[in-house]
Amino acid sequence: MNPKIQLSINMLRAFVTLADRLNLSYASSDLGLTRQTVRRHLDELEIIRKEKLLTLDRGRYALTPAGAQFLNDAKDILWRADASDMRNPLTLQKIDGCEHLMYRAPDGHTYYSQQ
Repeated sequence: MNPKIQLSINMLRAFVTLADRLNLSYASSDLGLTRQTVRRHLDELEIIRKEKLLTLDRGRYALTPAGAQFLNDAKDILWRADASDMRNPLTLQKIDGCEHLMYRAPDGHTYYSQQ
């Protein structure tokens, strides 16, 4: 691991968005970042992970087997980070296999859903 590069939420968010969209322009637009920034986040994440997560062939991205395996972990980390942010009005918990969703409306009301 390169000691100057530290894992960040932005790296994970760039990876997950690019993995979902498989298009750098769409991913950068979704994230509100430049294409170069998204690409840099991915390059640094691959350095940290010491493996390629996405391949590029004729302008089209594809997940590598390592990327496909890491995608769920990255989504889980992002979900936990977002759930711990008190500014986020939407939280999701998994309890005994059920998903518990809570939404705090601007008017102060709280709504719950379980499935």
